[in-house]
Amino acid sequence: MIDIHSHILPAVDDGAKDMFEALKLLHLVVADGVTDQVLTPHLSEGHYEESVNGAKAAFSLLQKAVDDAGIAIRLHLSAEVMISHAILKFVEYDDMPWIGSWEGRKAFLMDLPPFNLPFGGDQLVSRLVSKNIQPILAHPERNYEIQNDISKIKPYIESGCLLQINCGSLMGDFGATVFKAACDLLKTNQVTFLASDCHNLTERYPNLRSGMKVASDIVGETAAREMVTKAPGDLIHGVKRL
Repeated sequence: MIDIHSHILPAVDDGAKDMFEALKLLHLVVADGVTDQVLTPHLSEGHYEESVNGAKAAFSLLQKAVDDAGIAIRLHLSAEVMISHAILKFVEYDDMPWIGSWEGRKAFLMDLPPFNLPFGGDQLVSRLVSKNIQPILAHPERNYEIQNDISKIKPYIESGCLLQINCGSLMGDFGATVFKAACDLLKTNQVTFLASDCHNLTERYPNLRSGMKVASDIVGETAAREMVTKAPGDLIHGVKRL
């Protein structure tokens, strides 16, 4: 399995607090059956350069620690970028933390605020797609507006956004409302990826296999497995999909 969303990179955001916790998390990731782990620290406009440079330095240290510990995992560095028109500036810097490519478009993981949907967010998606860029919306089920009205996601999908659901949402870790929103989104057959979004060893732990099993009850085993194998594999390796 391939996990495209995590906060395992130590001491850079609200994820793993140190190298010890990061390595413990990666041991759990491997035990869960994950072969490739994408590290996606938070990235926002106010701390762009600092965050990118810090993530690169932390990644180098983590990769060395993983090699020294003999942990059988392939690590990939990207980011979870907060939605804003500053993304267009990030692209111009030519230092955007791409997660891979999708149908020939450079792809990245885009975060939504937890409460309101930003004004013009779907128009931003359209602009990015017109520039041959593929936004992947991270855990839309955790946005309050989408929870209250699942149709609010439709303009983002119509503008070209792909969707990624958190496994913890499907396991009830964020409550009944988030669970229902995640299930409803799966039922639309518009979800492309499942991911752990793991942060720590307690509340938000590696859970890709468990989330896939819940998704299987909704979309079927074949579709659920593709969300954690073929789809993320095509993404990180830039495979042209048929």
